[in-house]
Formats: sequence, structure tokens, C-alpha cells
Amino acid sequence: MAFNGDGPHTKRQRTESDTANNRGHTGNYTTTEEPRRKRQDESKPNHVLLFTIINPMYPITVDVLHTICQASGQVLRIVIFKKNGVQAMVEFDSVESAVRAKETLNGADIYSGCCTLKIDFAKPEKLNVHKNDSESWDYTVSMSKLLDFFYQFDWCLHVTLKH
Repeated sequence: MAFNGDGPHTKRQRTESDTANNRGHTGNYTTTEEPRRKRQDESKPNHVLLFTIINPMYPITVDVLHTICQASGQVLRIVIFKKNGVQAMVEFDSVESAVRAKETLNGADIYSGCCTLKIDFAKPEKLNVHKNDSESWDYTVSMSKLLDFFYQFDWCLHVTLKH
């Protein structure tokens, strides 16, 4: 069945009389208008950044991201997720550190010719890290807090610190 212009798919052009008739209208929109969606303000600075790694030819770990981010400021937490490619969120100690990291690293390659970074400000205010491993790390958990945790259970530890 060919479309001939009749039926619900026909879009009528708005006329001056339509505008005059709607001046007293108190609703949000008429049936011929689409509701306006609020545009997300992606440029609003936040201390949490969303990293999208384009062409990830090598493994991306929290160590890799921490290494490239620490020059911009103190990194508090990192979470890597691989739902749609490789992405990560990095939480900095301040908005200024995050802005500096975004300005410095956006568009850069982690490795020559690959692992290109696309960086945006993220929505979350704080990242939740359930365990420290290669894909998530909480740098605010200090060694003394960790030792206190073990001592509360009277666990004996032998720790060798290398500098």
C-alpha cells in the first residue's frame, strides 16, 4: 500500500490563525507540537570524569588510569566498566583537578595510535567501590585503615614495604 498523503502521517503546516487560536491555550503543548525536552548540560564541571577508551588495543586497568591521571590531581576512586566498549569513571579530589585532567588528556592516546581518550564530566558525585581490584579501586582506603581492619580480628600479618 503506497503512502498517498492521507491519514495520520499527514503533517499540516501551521498558519497564522492557528497561532491566534492558541494564544489563550494554557496547556504545555498542543497535539501538533512535541514536548520540549530539557537539554542535558554536559559541560557542567564535576569532580568525576567519564572516560571512554576508543580503540582499546591493550588492557586498561586502574593502574594505567591512575598513572595517567595523577599528574592532574589527587585521584580518589576509579571504576572501569565494559558494558559498551571500555569506559571508566575517575573521581578526583576537586573540580579543578578534574578540569585539568579533562583539558590535558581529552583526545590523547594512552598508547601510541590506540586507546584514545574521550573525556566528559560525569553525573555521579561519588563513586562506589566494593572491592579493590584491576577494575575498581578506592585510593582513600589507606594502609593504616586496612591494618586496623585486620588487627580487629587478631590476624597476624607480615608486611614488607618496598620504596
